[in-house]
Amino acid sequence: MGQFTLLRATAVAISAAFSAAPATADSIKEMPADPPVASPALPDWTGPYFGVEFGGANVELSAPGTSADDTDLIGGLIVGYEHDFGQWVGGVGLDHDWSNVSISAPQGPDPKLNRLWRLRLQGGYKIGNGLAYGTGGYANAEFTNTAQGSIDDDGYFLGAGYKHRISERFSLGSEVLYHGFDDFAGTATDADIWSVQIRAAYRY
Repeated sequence: MGQFTLLRATAVAISAAFSAAPATADSIKEMPADPPVASPALPDWTGPYFGVEFGGANVELSAPGTSADDTDLIGGLIVGYEHDFGQWVGGVGLDHDWSNVSISAPQGPDPKLNRLWRLRLQGGYKIGNGLAYGTGGYANAEFTNTAQGSIDDDGYFLGAGYKHRISERFSLGSEVLYHGFDDFAGTATDADIWSVQIRAAYRY
């Protein structure tokens, strides 16, 4: 009789265990999955900006049979507007630089690049919190201390740069530009100007 009671209790326990197993499996299946980790939002570049730039410039003046160049400091003010299209950013801008580049001429006075300003179009691609871009447009340069006195002329420029959003309002970057001026101010002299500058801007 005791053995029968023990066997019956064992059978009841085994049956209860099998009955609980599906519920345990269902409980495991119903456990909520971890929520997906959201990617950090890219900054919105839409809006106006203004700031400063500073660096160096190389100026080469070339005429038939001769050329001369020199390198010195350049820097100025920048202002513009950009529009964010999602992954791409477009914009317009105006830069005005002052320079201390003076070229030692073989004969006559030593011309000095006094100022350089640009009206630009710009297009860039977002890379995280940064923006890699290409730019180009209209340029105007003024030279002083020439045989004709102070002269200026129109040209063009092309270049590329990268800037990074260090905060919601501030960006910091660098830029390389080439400026070309053929037959400057009606002379037989061409002016080629390369500039490398750091640019800091406040955005609002």
